[in-house]
Amino acid sequence: MQKTYLVNGKVTYPQQGGSLTTFHFISPENGGAFTVSTTENAEADSLDYGDKVNVTIEKIVETEE
Repeated sequence: MQKTYLVNGKVTYPQQGGSLTTFHFISPENGGAFTVSTTENAEADSLDYGDKVNVTIEKIVETEE
């Protein structure tokens, strides 16, 4: 399943010598929303408010050994 979302919020907080950035994503199609956080600066710098992103959802199938 693949869906398109907009970055609807981005907040960076200082945290123990580093930082934590939280992104809020919203679906323009149905209003569904979710958040994702990162401590990686490269990830935090890669998105900004208003950017469109594609999200792919795949089921993880675990096999017994």
